[in-house]
Amino acid sequence: MYFKNADHESLFEEYQAQAETGNNREYSSALYLLAATGKPLGKYIRN
Repeated sequence: MYFKNADHESLFEEYQAQAETGNNREYSSALYLLAATGKPLGKYIRN
């Protein structure tokens, strides 16, 4: 994966850990895009 900066990567990892997506590509793609916004959206992510 290509991240725009370190914040994007850390948010993506945080969201994935919170959502426990595993290998779900669709869910991981959505989390990747949400993390790219750079806004704290973790409260909207559920497993």
